Amino acid sequence: MSGAGRAELSNRKLIAYALPALALAVPTLPVYIHLPAFYGVDLGLGLAATGAVLLIARLFDAVTDPLVGFFSDRLAWRGRRRKPWIAVGAIVAGIGLYMILNPPTGAGAGYLLGWSIFLYAGWTMVTVPYLAWGAELSDSYHGKTRITSWREVMTLLGILGAGIGAALAGDAGWPAAQSISAMAWLAIGIGIVAVPLMLWLVPEFTLHSISANRPVLDSQSLRTVLANRPFVRLLSAWFLNGIANGIPAALFFIYLEYGLGRDEAQRPMFVLIYFGAAIVSVPLWLRLSRRLGKHRAWGWAMVAAS
Repeated sequence: MSGAGRAELSNRKLIAYALPALALAVPTLPVYIHLPAFYGVDLGLGLAATGAVLLIARLFDAVTDPLVGFFSDRLAWRGRRRKPWIAVGAIVAGIGLYMILNPPTGAGAGYLLGWSIFLYAGWTMVTVPYLAWGAELSDSYHGKTRITSWREVMTLLGILGAGIGAALAGDAGWPAAQSISAMAWLAIGIGIVAVPLMLWLVPEFTLHSISANRPVLDSQSLRTVLANRPFVRLLSAWFLNGIANGIPAALFFIYLEYGLGRDEAQRPMFVLIYFGAAIVSVPLWLRLSRRLGKHRAWGWAMVAAS
């Protein structure tokens, strides 16, 4: 299969692959942006305690990410490596999402920590194989960019849809807890449709069709990776870029309220402007990545974001 090259995905299969990104993106606002203010302020846990709990949960996530990647590369069920992880992870993430966004009365730090870890574990089981699968669906440089662009558009549409939903809920006078719960149900509903559709329509190449001999993860292979200077530079840039994206996401609503003095009703407007601009700019960055190469386009994007 790899010697002849893989045919580019049809538009139907490409859309089927990208659709689950909607379900993964809808909870981005409530989990990454609403959650600190929701638990820290609305539920009275305190910002310091909430931040500490979420930090511990994310540290757990940093351990599970490479583990899931390692095992999803090497363990196969009926020749499939990505699909089983995504199917199980989607169920775990759906349960965790509902529980963390619908806390019972008196929920404290232990509740937040336990269900955060549960949610992140499911999320990792979906996202790591999902992203790796996307890279395997095309052999061509620009084909991979096409797949990634569709997936990112769906991601941005999901975030934008969640922002619009929050705005409509605010206009209807819904309290924050009810609005957040509605977004959880929306994400679960999209996932129930999108994930099975993707698993049914989109092909996955068997283990032997991608690589006959995969290296064993040992100290020698780790030294080889660290000796790969371009990869280390890429990983370092990705790490810094992740910090740059993570800090404003966690502090966004808190900054709007306490830094800029904006009330809860004005939050959705800022969210819509931010992510609406991202959607409009996707064709621009796709074109630039073709003209300049992905690494240079990413570099200029980081300069613009800074």
